[in-house]
Amino acid sequence: MEKDLEKNIGNKIKRLRQFLNMSQDELAQKIGYSKSFISKIENGNISVAIATLSKIAKVLGVELSWFFEEEEEGQPIYIMKRVDINQSPKDDDYFFGYSYYPLANNKRLPFIQTFLVHVPQQVKDKKPFTHDEEEFAYVIRGTIDLYYDGTLYRLEEGDNAYFDGTIPHMFLPVDGDAHVLVVMVRKNQKQENH
Repeated sequence: MEKDLEKNIGNKIKRLRQFLNMSQDELAQKIGYSKSFISKIENGNISVAIATLSKIAKVLGVELSWFFEEEEEGQPIYIMKRVDINQSPKDDDYFFGYSYYPLANNKRLPFIQTFLVHVPQQVKDKKPFTHDEEEFAYVIRGTIDLYYDGTLYRLEEGDNAYFDGTIPHMFLPVDGDAHVLVVMVRKNQKQENH
């Protein structure tokens, strides 16, 4: 059982490292170990201390808990039905003035998250905010003003934008409620560290 867990963790590290175009050498240097140590981890040949796994998680841009989540093998497609998404928001569903509905996200790719964002006509106490991810926004319904770094950009149904989330931004409704498809992408750790 423990051997299976080691193998699973090793596979996840290898897959994510390769996706980020990071070599074993680069990962080893960033956490202060040798390339052969990383190779042994990825092949499931050794147990990894939580402290070491935590360092690897930070470099790869995931939460430590992601390594221990079970994957549904043989499931190449993730489907979420409209009835599970399109709900009427309640007052306590709002976060930063919007309500967020997670879409069919793939646990194997935790650095990409998709949401349906409801931008209500009455946005209370709205202030620009930032986050570490890059963001893609596609207006599905309605019209919004995208406030980005002090400038307003009018986005109508079908318009979209891609931007750096570390710059202050927010969605403002124009003529009633709007719905925006948002894809958040964690930045490539390799690029961040150069």
